[in-house]
Amino acid sequence: MAHIETEEEWQARMSVKTMNFIKREVYQDFPFMSVAMESLTLEPRTLSGAYYFATDGEHLYFQPEDVIRIFKSNALFLDRAFLHSLFHCLLYHLWLIPQENMDEDARRRMSLAADIAVEYLIDQLQKPTTKRILSLMRREVYERVKSSCVLPSAQAIFEMIRWDSKEQLLAMAQEFGVDDHRFWPMPENGMPIPMPSQDLQKKWEKINRQTQLMQKQGRDAGEEAAEVLASYLENQKQRRNYGDFLRQFTRMREEMKVDPDSFDYGYYYYGLKLYHNMPLIEELESRESKRIDSFVIVVDTSDSTKGELVQRFLKETADVLQSTGSFFDRAVIHLIQADDEVRDHRVLHSAKEFDEMIRYNELRIHGGGNTDFRPAFEYVRKLQETGEIKDLCGLLYFTDGKGTFPKQKPEYDVAFLFLEDYNEKEVPQWAMRLLVTF
Repeated sequence: MAHIETEEEWQARMSVKTMNFIKREVYQDFPFMSVAMESLTLEPRTLSGAYYFATDGEHLYFQPEDVIRIFKSNALFLDRAFLHSLFHCLLYHLWLIPQENMDEDARRRMSLAADIAVEYLIDQLQKPTTKRILSLMRREVYERVKSSCVLPSAQAIFEMIRWDSKEQLLAMAQEFGVDDHRFWPMPENGMPIPMPSQDLQKKWEKINRQTQLMQKQGRDAGEEAAEVLASYLENQKQRRNYGDFLRQFTRMREEMKVDPDSFDYGYYYYGLKLYHNMPLIEELESRESKRIDSFVIVVDTSDSTKGELVQRFLKETADVLQSTGSFFDRAVIHLIQADDEVRDHRVLHSAKEFDEMIRYNELRIHGGGNTDFRPAFEYVRKLQETGEIKDLCGLLYFTDGKGTFPKQKPEYDVAFLFLEDYNEKEVPQWAMRLLVTF
């Protein structure tokens, strides 16, 4: 007897056909995103809550009945919703939230910031599949983004809305929320995200690079949408690299924090039962974590390095440190300004204190002379001898690269962050280096 298709099966089949049609429409406007589009498997699924779409980086989940209904009345919404979830993956938003130092409020704000960043991008593309009339709230929020964010990344928008009221957040969530983020990778028991999710992140980093390459090869000269998207993809690549770069300065240390992974609940409950509320063992009150302990940041304040660029670099560094949770609670950051001599030295005792210094514009730039990297290294050596700097994880030197480098390798890791192309032969072989764009 032939199988009689149920209403639910028909809706699932028709919703997949509808979404494939939507993909073809979007492809007409963004052919260079074909690899990214095919990287999400269409998966009809009942979703609880207010949203019709969701993604975990491997699948695009959607509610069949709603997709069919919306397609009849507002197909453009489906075009934008598909792009919305896709851009979350391409811009690595799925890996912004699962940080162990983020409380629930911060995670909600970062989730909203990711939605605003994606919608801001989509509204700039001005293609048939993305055009829409901007509401008053969108116009107001976008004005805030333009005035307060050098680059409209999710991290920068998170800083913009960090102190907004709950009423403001709710209104923005209703305006910019499109998909459910519940399937985004999260840490397990406060530990870093599991390896399968990390492998997935590497997959999307590769897709990002492929998309950039295809976009550059097929770009029409002066096409605004392509230029906008290219800048977004490139910005995320640089930020991701910079975040990964900072993690090279981490080290293992024991923290006073409950370690659930080394605790046997069997013995614990056995003790309670045998000795009447007297456990045989207690939870370990510490665990090993890999984070940054003591850290030196040197900024080149010579005449060729403008104060605005220094401020951008420090803000970017503060954003990365706050969002990655790479610092211990009692970490020490030594911020040194130098040109051909050391001009200023400031000691900060947490990533939060560093972030507040930048946000409230409390740092004055000192310098304006020629560039010589040696005085800063000599200054750090003396601070180590006097004991003012202990357990140094590494030193970051932000510069244009036009100066005299030290010849001897110090006992700690060193990285030069260059504003522009540099001469490889002049940089010491023992130093790490990274070309950054802010």
